[in-house]
This record gives sequence, C-alpha cells and structure tokens, in this order.
Amino acid sequence: MEEKKMRLIKSPTGFGGKENPKRTDMRADGRVEGDAAAGRKGSSGTERGPKPTDWKTADPVVLSAKKTETGAPVLKKGSFGVVGGKDANASKLVFSNRMKKPVISAAFFLAFNGSGETKVFPVLDGLSIGSIWSNSNIPDIPLSSGADRRQGEVFLQNGRIYFRNISSKCTVYLNDAVPGTNVFEIGYGDILRIHSPFDLMRTGDTVLILVDRVPDYSSWYRIQMPKGSNETVQLVREDDPTLQSVFFTCRDGKIFASHFTGKTDLRVNNQLGKLDTELRPLDVVSIGDTYFICLQNAVIFPANWKRKSERPSPAPVTKPGGLQIHIRERRVRKGFFRYDSLLKDIRLFVPKGSLVLILGGSGAGKTTFINAVMGYEPADGVIRYDDIDIYREYDKMKYAIGYVQQEDLLRRTDVVADTLLDSAKMHLACDRAEQQIAVSETMKLLGLEKEQDKLVGQLSGGQRKRLSIGVEYVGEPLLFFLDEPDSGLDGSNADNMWDIVRKIADTGKIVMVISHIPDRAFNLFDKVVILAKDKTNCGRLAFTGTPQQACTFFGTERLEDIVKKINRVNEGGEGRADEFIQRFEREGYGHEEK
Repeated sequence: MEEKKMRLIKSPTGFGGKENPKRTDMRADGRVEGDAAAGRKGSSGTERGPKPTDWKTADPVVLSAKKTETGAPVLKKGSFGVVGGKDANASKLVFSNRMKKPVISAAFFLAFNGSGETKVFPVLDGLSIGSIWSNSNIPDIPLSSGADRRQGEVFLQNGRIYFRNISSKCTVYLNDAVPGTNVFEIGYGDILRIHSPFDLMRTGDTVLILVDRVPDYSSWYRIQMPKGSNETVQLVREDDPTLQSVFFTCRDGKIFASHFTGKTDLRVNNQLGKLDTELRPLDVVSIGDTYFICLQNAVIFPANWKRKSERPSPAPVTKPGGLQIHIRERRVRKGFFRYDSLLKDIRLFVPKGSLVLILGGSGAGKTTFINAVMGYEPADGVIRYDDIDIYREYDKMKYAIGYVQQEDLLRRTDVVADTLLDSAKMHLACDRAEQQIAVSETMKLLGLEKEQDKLVGQLSGGQRKRLSIGVEYVGEPLLFFLDEPDSGLDGSNADNMWDIVRKIADTGKIVMVISHIPDRAFNLFDKVVILAKDKTNCGRLAFTGTPQQACTFFGTERLEDIVKKINRVNEGGEGRADEFIQRFEREGYGHEEK
C-alpha cells in the first residue's frame, strides 16, 4: 500500500506560475513609500486609496495565523492586512492604505489547484481573478494556464459578496452547478470552481472556498490513496477522534467518500452528500468547517486531522538516491587465528524517506547490523549514502547519524528545553537564534511544548522517550536509528511514539528501527529487514520487502509470528531459518540491489 503524506508547498509564485515582481515603492518589510503610502486625492478633495497597480503586487496570505487576545486570527507580516486589535472593530479587517477598504466583516478564499498548492486570499472589493500574462498585469488570485487574464472579479455591495464572470474562456461553477447569470452572490461555505473546458481531468482547475476566518490549523497534508481495490483510509480529528471521522475508499482507480461519523452532515461541493459518493479531482468534501480536497489520486486534509492506525504518507521527498548496504561479513576474533562470523551476505537498498523495521529473534544480529551500518563497528563491505562511503568518510558522516538507545541517558535534573538546546549547540553549526528555532520545531514535533520548562525527572516514561528522540533529531541527522523505542510504553504512548517516528521519516530521513512488538505499527513501515541465525549461528538476511510481502513470504498474518518461524526449536520456534534464508537467496536477490 503506497501512500504519501506531505506538507503542501506554499509557492511564492502563486497559482499562475510566475513570481510577483517587486515594486520600487514597496519596501522589503512590506511597507509602502511614495504616492502609494501617502494616498491620493480624488476630484472632491477626499483621500482615496491607491491605484490597483499599487496593490496588485502584494503576496497572498500564507495559510498560517496566530491568535490575538480577542481570538481573531492575525495575518502574517507582508500579507494583505491584519485582523484583530482591542477596539470595538477587532473582528474586522484593518488594511494598510495601499489596500482597498472592505465593507464587510472578515472573509477569505481558501484556494486550491490541481497540483495540490493551497493559499488564503482576503476578500476585497474589486478582487481580480485570472491568469498572469505579464509582469504588469498580475491578478489578485492567479489561475493556472488556460484561463483568461480577466476571468472574473469579486465585488462587495451592501455588505454582501458577489462574483462577476467576465470571460467565457473558462466555466465557473458555484457549488458544482453553472449559475444562470454572470453575476451572482456567494456566501460563507460556497465553492467556486474555475474550469477549463479543454481540461477533462480537471487538474488545471482552481477551487475557491469562501470562509469567514483563517483556519486555525497551520498547514495541510496530502495522503496518497492506495492503488489496490476496495482499500479504505480513515481520517480522524486529532483532538477528538471518537466524535468525527471520514472514510475514503479507492475502487478501480476511483476515490469514494464512503462513510463518516459525527453530528455534522457530510457535504460534497457544498451539497448534502450521499454515502459512497464518487469524487472527481478537486471535489470538496466538508464536515462543518473542515474541508477535504480530492485530487486525481490523493486527498488533501487539514493538519488537525490524521490517519487512524495507518501510516501517514512520506513527504514529497523525491530526491534520488538513498542508503546502499552491502555487508560481506562482520566477524570478531575469538582467539589466535580464530574468528566467529556475526553477519554475512547482507545486501539491500533503502530509499530516502523510508521507515525500516529490523526484525529477528534474539542473537540474530540486529544490533550488530545497525552498528555496522552506522559505521560504529565497521564490517567487511560497503555502506554508502548517496555517493558518500560512510566507512571511508566516517569523520564527516558521523555527525549526520542519529542513534536513540533503548535506555535513555538524560540527566533528570536538567530542564527539557535546555536539554534540547545543549544538543543543538553540539550538533548545529549556526547561531543561537537558529539553534533556538530548531529546538522549538523539535518540541512541536514531539508534543513537548507544554513540558519545555519542566525538569526531565518530572516527565513520564513516554515523554522521556520522545525527548530522547528529540535530542538526536534536533541535530538534523540524515540517518536515524532507534533501538526498541516502544519498549515499556502503553498502547496510546506507543502509538504516539510511532506516529512521531513516521513523521521523522516523512521529512526525507532514513529511519531504521529495532522492535519486538511491531504489529501495532504494521502499516507505518515502508520496508522490513528480517535477520535469522543460520546453522553456523551467523546472522543472515532471511527477507527484505514490505510488511505485507513479508507476511506472504513466511505464511503468517502478523510480523511477530515470523520470529517464531525462524527461531530455533530450543528457543520456542520452528527452526526453519535456513529454509527461508536459502529460499530468499534464490527468489529475492536482485530486487533490492541498486
């Protein structure tokens, strides 16, 4: 099952593909100088706003906001304006003098295109929508190629919002229907779709959802839908997964909204949806004020939702290369002219962004294997990350390797934030401000923001495990190794830990994990490496592939049952290790080597 989860890229170029040019009267800090800053006098002597060319170059608001004391979101510096304040108009938009003055309370367009980009645009009187034809003609909301340069505009009248369709080059849909007039009113929750009639797959469409506030989630994720038949993905709210969830099913290459739970109706394109509704590219599924966007083979969902009991997809890490492992032999001296082989004939390839499970019985060589791959105990062989030979360039690569031991080595009398900052100082060659940013991002990833001022000794076992991971993660390693990170954790803490480990892999890192109870995270792993002792007591590669392929190869339903197949009889197993080692040598080699 192949899925991909990623933070959507908020491109500075807009949907049209060209970057808005910098004007000479606009300062780098977002303030305006000259006539645009001073305003202009109309014929009646009253001051009016700047010409449209003065504000068309403003960058759209990125999908991120913070809260003021009033609870209203505040748009980032350099956006169209800000929201908030302590006066009576705190809930209304306050714009700089280069903006057209809105006459309604806060309104925004959530914008999505067929590539999965997402942006937020404040609704202004005279908001232009169209494609970019030149640097001197840039619409407020740039569309993909195929649209007219003046496709339409939004205007405000008597506190209401209207859309005027100017060009017939593209078809404009309101809630999945073509309006009977070129001018029509739109309200909160309404969905505009600008569609090119020549784009049968709708991948070049742009969708605009009218909302009354900037969403309080900071980004969006994409999950690649499984290509198999009748496979279902369940998404749940992170704050209360028992109340709201939605199910998307993939059948015959099509995506369906198959089921949902919650007190709010499920709607498709702002129309009351039916169960098992087939979705087309850029269809919008909504539950209350939460929106899910269907792409051709994926679903975009907000960051305060997650996939239940399944792995989130790897981030959009499409960089070539990865980790090549070829261990001919790892042996230790047992006396004069006598050696024992610990590992032998292990060859595999791990792409970037992969989460890999190392599985095997006691004494099969799992820890020896990891130490050899890290370069801590080199073997006879080659370990290469991209074009870098880890053994030959170990002095450089050792700083790019993170290792979390089973038992934490944290000082109980240190403060959590200081523990991470000390690690950042040792690993990151940057100034204090950048180190502090890395610490803050790490605490957010690990869910330790509320514990940052606590002593390490005051943390629970699960929190200390996450902090141990953070001590290594803050150093930005390329290769990340964990030895039984789920040991000693109860079910919920273990699930949370596995979600964090998966997110680390989603950033493009290669993560290798030893675990004896991996089935609770079965669908999180991209690859499983199974080691077994042969008749000479040497660790050998018995299988490598996906978890599903491993269970098929060994004829089991669970990963943990594989260990019983390969363990010796006196260890409670079936003693079939050599059988599977030889079978994989015959059938498996050649598929992993790159």
